[in-house]
Amino acid sequence: MMLAAALAAALCGSARALDNGLALTPPLGWRSFNAFWGIIDQTKMEGTMDAMTNRSRTVGGVATSLLDLGYNHVGLDGGWNYCYPNNKTFHQADGTPVWCDWAKGRPCQGNVSFPNPQGMVDKAKALGLSPGWYLNNCGCNEHQFVGKMVDTIMKGSVKALVDMGWEGLSKPMRPHHTAALARAGALAPPPLPLPASALRSWLAG
Repeated sequence: MMLAAALAAALCGSARALDNGLALTPPLGWRSFNAFWGIIDQTKMEGTMDAMTNRSRTVGGVATSLLDLGYNHVGLDGGWNYCYPNNKTFHQADGTPVWCDWAKGRPCQGNVSFPNPQGMVDKAKALGLSPGWYLNNCGCNEHQFVGKMVDTIMKGSVKALVDMGWEGLSKPMRPHHTAALARAGALAPPPLPLPASALRSWLAG
């Protein structure tokens, strides 16, 4: 008993928090990868948005949603993209990213489909959520591109990011992607939203 008490005292005594104003709350949001790995579709995303804003539960007798508690970020991770089988890319020649859509002949594993990704982004904003996007993808590795095509792909991706109104960006991990995004000004630290005006200036240049 004395040993247990001594251990407890030692552990409590060593527990310290940095008083630097950071990480005062848990991550206030949701990302698809943590729940569904890469098998995610528009129906699941929009269902999650509805769940985050649902006020069917109460806190202190008041109808409260996760959004009311500050959980306002909803992020789409990998699994949204259609990977062309002939060249293992998920971009068109002009750099535009290509979404899974069974109705348009772009099938993805697990019956994944995004028939209206713009509508999904618009719904998030209408509900008061901040939508984030992982514009890279590990399931369709684009290692074959070099030089000008890398910039073409990244400009097409950033254009989609800005035009669709995404407010968050999960940074890609491949060095050439990161370098291109850095030149675009798209690797801005929090707070969000992303600097859309700076991104548009880069695209125009």
